[in-house]
Amino acid sequence: EQEQEQEVQDEEDIVRRREYNIQRQDPVPWSFASLAQGPQGVAAFYGLSSFAVFKDVKLWPSGGAPIAFPSQLLVSGGYFHKVWTLASTRRLKNTVILMDWTPSAGQLQAGTAADVEGSGAGGGVTYSADAVTRFRRAFDFCDVLGDAVLDHAALRLLLRSMGALPTQEAEARAVAADVTARTTASRDGVVTWEEALAMAQSRRFHPVHKGRWFVALSLEEAEGVRRAMHAAPNSDVIPGADTALALYCIGNGALLDATYNYTPPPFLQAETARQCYRFLDSEVNFSEDEQCVLLRALQANTPAQRATFFDEIRGCRRRQQRAWSKTTLTTVLSTAEETPLYEFRSTLTAVRARVVAKGLRLLDAFRAFDSDRDG
Repeated sequence: EQEQEQEVQDEEDIVRRREYNIQRQDPVPWSFASLAQGPQGVAAFYGLSSFAVFKDVKLWPSGGAPIAFPSQLLVSGGYFHKVWTLASTRRLKNTVILMDWTPSAGQLQAGTAADVEGSGAGGGVTYSADAVTRFRRAFDFCDVLGDAVLDHAALRLLLRSMGALPTQEAEARAVAADVTARTTASRDGVVTWEEALAMAQSRRFHPVHKGRWFVALSLEEAEGVRRAMHAAPNSDVIPGADTALALYCIGNGALLDATYNYTPPPFLQAETARQCYRFLDSEVNFSEDEQCVLLRALQANTPAQRATFFDEIRGCRRRQQRAWSKTTLTTVLSTAEETPLYEFRSTLTAVRARVVAKGLRLLDAFRAFDSDRDG
């Protein structure tokens, strides 16, 4: 009973009375043909790093400020007009549809997150001494053979611990092989400690397409974009331009529709976008891989900044106001940077790999760990 009373009190602490402006938002029109010009040609689109709700100084004295997101993530004014940031508190729409947008398919360029973001949100980092120590432990845990280098299998263990691999094994092998090729010059494909550290800090494990953007759309805008796609199923959706588009459901990542010339983005680029928009949608349940992806994208902001932003956004939604400290999101909102997650997950990954390598059944492994034989 005491625990139930505490949960009720926690929710009462989070729920705060606010006065919402219910004035109807006028549509924010933009020309479909302007999609061929890139972000500079669509005035209705703005960076997710500029997104913020009206500052309520009574509830969040230190709030009202946006936080840094990767620069390729945008928001349409049809989803939320920036004027409301300065005018009044409004209810937020659910973030449902994501448009994957390539103004010119012929100008897509392969690169890394650091190439696009520099040292900004989601880009390259320089580890502190403590972070280097933690990453070294992760490296050593994945070095199953103990020879101070990672072969293909060991590198996959490390990348898996970093949440950097798809769940499908065939796709995971292909991604790991690509990372190996960009990380080491060794003929036998092994990765040294120094190369692994450089890979992590320079984001060589995180390929991206330069010239690609993601936009959160309103449902009405998504309907219009899909109508235009269906009007030109086997030809350029914008006459005279090689613009490529796709619409995704943010919740489960399902592809809803795409133009004939659409090329999917690299795995981590797509996952980073989806998890950031799920965060914007006030989701609180993230898998371990998703936590790694989201934390890498947001760690340019302090934990306090992330938490305040999340609380402000969720306060404008019709959602159950559960304490996020009791959800898996707490890892993202309370962990300063990425390496503690790598260290912890590599420990589990290494144990699993060694159990499998020794051919132990689960019961045999349990008995081996049960040193005092107390069951």
